[in-house]
Amino acid sequence: MAQDMNKEILALHRVKAGQLRARYRDLFGEESRSGNRDWLFRRCTWRVQALAEGGLSEHARLRAQALAREADIRLRPPTGMEMLPAARIRRATRHWDERAVDCW
Repeated sequence: MAQDMNKEILALHRVKAGQLRARYRDLFGEESRSGNRDWLFRRCTWRVQALAEGGLSEHARLRAQALAREADIRLRPPTGMEMLPAARIRRATRHWDERAVDCW
């Protein structure tokens, strides 16, 4: 069982993003909103491992739900706050081995 899981993860490591998106669809039953290969690889390997080894325990799942309910998550940025201007990038010249080097 673990050997099959390892083989599948190694196979996922070798495929391209389009193939990972198809595998994501197979594993999760929905399309991925991301085309980022690294993210797709991590999610697919996590799902393969969860299916092979059982995923989270019921206790861990309930604890995660409780933490999510308690989290103070903003859905919108606060209004009425003044935005600070971005810091200016200053150019400096440094002298090194009798040469002038521009630094940003």
